[in-house]
Amino acid sequence: MNKVSGYYDYDIFGSPVAGDFTTGADYGYLGKPYDSITGLYNYGYRDYSPHTVRFTTVDPIRDGSNWFAYVNNDPVNYVDLWGLEDVYFIYVYTNTEKDQKMKEKERESINDDIKYLEENGFSVKVIEQGTKNDIEEALENPEVDLIVTSGHGYPGGYIQTSNGDIFGPDDVKKLNVSESLDRVIFQNCFQGGSTRKTTDNADKWNDAFGNEVDVVAWQGTTSVYETKRFNGRGFFDRQENSLRDYIESIVEEK
Repeated sequence: MNKVSGYYDYDIFGSPVAGDFTTGADYGYLGKPYDSITGLYNYGYRDYSPHTVRFTTVDPIRDGSNWFAYVNNDPVNYVDLWGLEDVYFIYVYTNTEKDQKMKEKERESINDDIKYLEENGFSVKVIEQGTKNDIEEALENPEVDLIVTSGHGYPGGYIQTSNGDIFGPDDVKKLNVSESLDRVIFQNCFQGGSTRKTTDNADKWNDAFGNEVDVVAWQGTTSVYETKRFNGRGFFDRQENSLRDYIESIVEEK
C-alpha cells in the first residue's frame, strides 16, 4: 500500500509555506524541481525565484515588456510551465524597401493586440525578420498557443521567409509540433484562396497540422485592397473574422 511521504504548501507565487523541503522533496510548485539551498525552481530554460517573483535570467526569446516577470504578476489566473512565449507574431517580409514599408504598417496595427494579450497573462514574441528556423522553433515551443505569420505567400501552398527560404506544409510534417498549440494564422497571400481563383491551400496546411490545430489562412491576394480586417491594410476584406477576433477567442479559451 502506498504511503504519503509528506505534504507541502505554497503561496500563490510558489514560495514554500509548509513542509520540510530539506528532506529530499525534489519537486515542488507546478511539479518543478526545487533547490532548498538556493530557493530556486528549475523551469528547464531558466530558474524561477518565488521570493522575488521573477525569473533569474532574461527570457531566452527576449521580447515583451518585462523579460523577468512571471505570468504578468497574476498566478491566480495563469501559470507558466517553461518560462517561454505563448504567442508569436512572425513577419517574414524580405529586406526590400517596399516590403519593409508593408511590414511597418502591419506592425503598428498589432500594438493594441500585444497589450491586450499581456494584460491577460500571455507572453508575446514579435519577430521582425522571421526565418524558417524561427517558425520551426515557435511551432515546437512547448508553451505556444498562437502563431501568426505575415508576409509573402504563393499559390503553390507555401510562404517565403525573410531570407528567401521557403516554408510549407511538408516542413510542418517533419516537426514535433507542440501539443499546446491551438491556432496558426497565415497572413500570407494565397493561403486561403483568392479572387484570382487560385488553389485554396488551407486544406494542405490542415492536413499537415492535423485536427488538433486550428489553421486560419488569409483569403486574399497580393492586392492590399483585400486585407483590411486581417492586418490593418486595404479597404475591404474577405476574411470571416478579424485578427482581433481570433486573438480574443484564444484568451477566452484559456
